[in-house]
Amino acid sequence: MAIVLGYIVMLVAVLGGDTAMTALAPTLMPQPGEPPDAVYFTFKLGTGFFFMMIGGYVTALLAGQTEMKHALGLGALSIAMGISEVLYFPGEQPLWYSIALMFLSIPSTLIGGYYRARQVQDGSAPAVTAD
Repeated sequence: MAIVLGYIVMLVAVLGGDTAMTALAPTLMPQPGEPPDAVYFTFKLGTGFFFMMIGGYVTALLAGQTEMKHALGLGALSIAMGISEVLYFPGEQPLWYSIALMFLSIPSTLIGGYYRARQVQDGSAPAVTAD
């Protein structure tokens, strides 16, 4: 359940980030009828990495004691969803972008999970346990 909720938080963060960027920097976003350029996809990789870290942190927060295993599970789910997106929606985005995002999934979610695990280990944040 922690993995699914972490994935949902990650998706909401991505959608919120896209909405904010459309409002704050409309020239960066692709214009209707025009294909997005490489700068847009590079920016999306950076924000995607950040949002996947947030998802990894939330997953680890909700996981309880096995933070890193759950964060790894979120990375695996992200890769599976990336593969299914490429298969079901071919041509929606460049293949290099899809592959790069899949390669970033595991490291980014593990960084988020590691940050949460370190908080618990250092005692700066209490561990969440299911009663």
